[in-house]
Amino acid sequence: MKKIFNENKIEVIALICELLVILICIPFLFTKNDIYTINSDELTYGAGVLTENGVRLDNGVEGEISSKEIELPRGVYRVKVYYDTDADQKHSAKVVSYKSSYNALKTNAITLYKGLSNTDYLIYLSEKTDDIKVVVNYSGAGYINVKNVEFIETNVYVRELMFVFALLFAGTLLFLLLKTKGFFTKERKVSIVFLAGCFLISCVPLMTDYMMTGSDYIYHLLRIEGVKDGILAGYFPVRIYPGWVYGYGYIDAVMYGNLLLYFPALLRLIGFPVTFSYKAFLVFINFLTVISSYISFKKISGDKKAAIIGTYLYVLMPYRFSTLFNLAMAGVYCASIFYPIVLLGIYKIFTDDTDNPKYKHNWLIAVLGLCGVLWNHVLSTEIIGFIIIAFCIVFIKRTLKPKRFIQLLLSACVTLIASAWFIIPFLDNYMHQDLQIKNVFSRTIQERGIHPAQFFMLFISQDTAHTMYGQWGMQNALDLTFGFALTLTLFIFIAILILKKEESNKKYIKTGVVFSVTAVILSWMCTLFFPWDFLQSRVSFLKSLISGIQFPTRLIIFAGIFLIVVAMNVFLILKDKEKFANIFMGAMIALSIVSALYYSNELLKTVDPYKLYDVSEFGTGFTSGSEYIFNDIKNNYNEILTYRDPIASSNVQMSAFGRKGLDVIVECSNTSGENGFVDMPMLFYLGYSAEDINTGETMTCIFGDRCDIRTIIPSGYSGTFEVKYTGKG
Repeated sequence: MKKIFNENKIEVIALICELLVILICIPFLFTKNDIYTINSDELTYGAGVLTENGVRLDNGVEGEISSKEIELPRGVYRVKVYYDTDADQKHSAKVVSYKSSYNALKTNAITLYKGLSNTDYLIYLSEKTDDIKVVVNYSGAGYINVKNVEFIETNVYVRELMFVFALLFAGTLLFLLLKTKGFFTKERKVSIVFLAGCFLISCVPLMTDYMMTGSDYIYHLLRIEGVKDGILAGYFPVRIYPGWVYGYGYIDAVMYGNLLLYFPALLRLIGFPVTFSYKAFLVFINFLTVISSYISFKKISGDKKAAIIGTYLYVLMPYRFSTLFNLAMAGVYCASIFYPIVLLGIYKIFTDDTDNPKYKHNWLIAVLGLCGVLWNHVLSTEIIGFIIIAFCIVFIKRTLKPKRFIQLLLSACVTLIASAWFIIPFLDNYMHQDLQIKNVFSRTIQERGIHPAQFFMLFISQDTAHTMYGQWGMQNALDLTFGFALTLTLFIFIAILILKKEESNKKYIKTGVVFSVTAVILSWMCTLFFPWDFLQSRVSFLKSLISGIQFPTRLIIFAGIFLIVVAMNVFLILKDKEKFANIFMGAMIALSIVSALYYSNELLKTVDPYKLYDVSEFGTGFTSGSEYIFNDIKNNYNEILTYRDPIASSNVQMSAFGRKGLDVIVECSNTSGENGFVDMPMLFYLGYSAEDINTGETMTCIFGDRCDIRTIIPSGYSGTFEVKYTGKG
């Protein structure tokens, strides 16, 4: 122990300091939080009227109600504005300060809903400020009545500090353990420097104090909030996001894997702002992608330098950057962590010596990769499945060798068994519910392809105002490509095929040919010139499968990863002439870096910045393509689904109710001679049931007018019942 301390003084001292900070923070978690209250008689209201119930504006003329200015210490506060209004989403409230420093007060205006009685969101104040106030903006529609305002102090800063130091402690401890085990050899240090450089460049677009807009980023922010809300409501795994769609709940988690979203959801649970949590999530994604790609490419190529080339080409691939920063395709960029692992598993199954004792474990690698993809993005799993099936057919002789076939069969079966917790609810809900997703399979996709010229682009321009499709030409199209570096690799390999004759490179040549041909076919499938429409019109069973791909450009990253294997094989072929190999390595890395940095520069200069701190600032009504909304309300769900309490029929007297997450308890009676009902503010997805709390008797639930849960109240009923989500249909 003394020797370890003497050789690692800095690390040990750092561990002790980090642990002390964590221990010092613990008592502050249990301190009493102050509440700062501003009553209605402390509001200024212009043309409004002060009544017993608050300050009211209803004159039809735009105006505002402001609270008095108060002094708040540095901290994170929960803001509650108590109000009522008859105009939905017409008025707003915002906490303001005109004296605070730049970015010291982190908050935005929030929308007020007629179905809610108060706001409930966090603001972040990084310095003591003496002019904090709330301003409620009245749009002139209906009325707004503000009763009082509360600023409730929280211990979020303490939780954030503890989390950061817990991460530092874990990182320092891991570093110390690896160091004492002799992990950091000279050769490994060189690799770490290269990988750290790749990781750093991949994070350049995140080196701001804001987020950039992306096609689906609000949708994925709501998915993260959904995981957070589901955990707070006591559900694990989270199946339905309880706060989404104005509190009606959304079944997104059943239909769309969310494995890695639990990390940013954890940050949100701790109290980190939305912007920070999402950007930290992208940093986390880049880190995992660097690690998974390097390890996978190293095992495929058997060479560290080749693996570094592959890692740069993959991590800095323009299309992967697009999914991260421009298109905000969370499912794709999460699943892309596991693409190299799938490739490694299948590659080893097809190429390793079946008589090697270690061969029997290759299926485990494939299962790890396939589960990682499936639990994050179903569509990517389908595409990978078709590619694997195609390989099995083309190399049928290899496929049918008993040991190899068993490995492939094990990979498929174990993946299905390990994923049953996700697959069974997915299929159950897809097959037995009339969701919008069932009606999107008539679309064609060929016009959404790109031009071959995109594959030769080095300087990637990204502007969210541009279209993803190439049908209108390159002028108004996003640059969706695996980049010039990989295209150049293909031509270098073709030159090697023509010029290189050494038998010693036969293995690399053969592998390069297989992966080059596959990449060229996949690249063709990404373009406007692949006959997707013809296949859909002539082959009936392909109609829905092709439509489900949605964008041919989804195949770009798969074409790219095959070309990366070609690039690694080019390096291995040139390795006997070290000078040429090093030139090739330097060229590939340099081209990747130049392309990524130019992309980052263009992205930062053209994409709008956003700072978001709590879900109330962007609302819960957006569902992107509304795939999991019921067909009956797909066109007007944003109008008929609003925040509300349970609604009883005229012959039912509702005396009380309470709600937590996806559970609602209602006390009511029906003294009439006919059955009545209570409509719950929840969409009627599979998995809901109702029962009397006292007797345990099951109560009937049917679809209400809004596709919500209508619980039938029998004639003569008097009691309390609960509607809850169990996940079982």
